Amino acid sequence: MWNHDLSVLRKAANKAFLKSYKSKLEQDWQAHHAARRAFTKELRHSKRESWQDFCAKTEGASDTSRVYKLLDKSNTAPRGMLKLPSGQYTTTLEESYKHLLETHFPGCKLVSNDNNCSSTITSTSAGTKWVPSTSWHVAATVVTPDRIRWAIGTTAPLKLQG
Repeated sequence: MWNHDLSVLRKAANKAFLKSYKSKLEQDWQAHHAARRAFTKELRHSKRESWQDFCAKTEGASDTSRVYKLLDKSNTAPRGMLKLPSGQYTTTLEESYKHLLETHFPGCKLVSNDNNCSSTITSTSAGTKWVPSTSWHVAATVVTPDRIRWAIGTTAPLKLQG
């Protein structure tokens, strides 16, 4: 697709742009637009020629099927098909979501938002929410009064924390 002629035309268009940008003359802008049009026209011609060459070189069924797959708009594989540790594949989007959450957030659990839930859990449109397991021991080792003093002390004036 890319060739020497395109390189020459692109350089000419860029030079014409720089010249017109510096001089601000109407004739230089017209020269720039003409050079840009010539480059774009040659680029389209080169792309079309490259595609025609590619299609002409497809000989076997595998090449033709590859082109068909490229041009096919419909998606044959349903979304959400993930391989489970058991070797089976997920069949629904909900199953895929659950597997992704269990894989990437192993300490989380699914909590239902019924009326008997605690007030700290907010409702979602789906009615359920993934809540991380609360381990206050880990939080206590990460967030200490000394670290909080250090974070506040190292913040520059007029800088927002976070």
